[in-house]
Amino acid sequence: MPNATNPLMYDKNALTAKAGKIKITLDNKSAIPQPHNICVLKTGCKDKVIALANAMLTDPNAMAKDYVPDSPDIIQHTKLIQPGQSGFIELTLEAGEYPYLCTFPGHAILMNGVLTVTK
Repeated sequence: MPNATNPLMYDKNALTAKAGKIKITLDNKSAIPQPHNICVLKTGCKDKVIALANAMLTDPNAMAKDYVPDSPDIIQHTKLIQPGQSGFIELTLEAGEYPYLCTFPGHAILMNGVLTVTK
């Protein structure tokens, strides 16, 4: 799911799905050897979660936490997916727009998008 021309971006910055149970798969085919994750957030929380993710740089346990901050604004997330591996999340969502991003240090500024869920 990392972008082929810019490995610090997802290949899709917009996803759509029908309300209900949704499965999102992250295939890390990045050209550079860096882990990525995907975190689906509550509406309107992107900037707050990016700030929390960046603050994890000083947390000595950040890697063990997959660089996912402890936040009620994160609906669901994958673990860090290493290059050449994949992972997925399954979640149930109502109609709305949900930001998603990678919380590995420095990635969220470019590596983000919006999941639009319709009825």
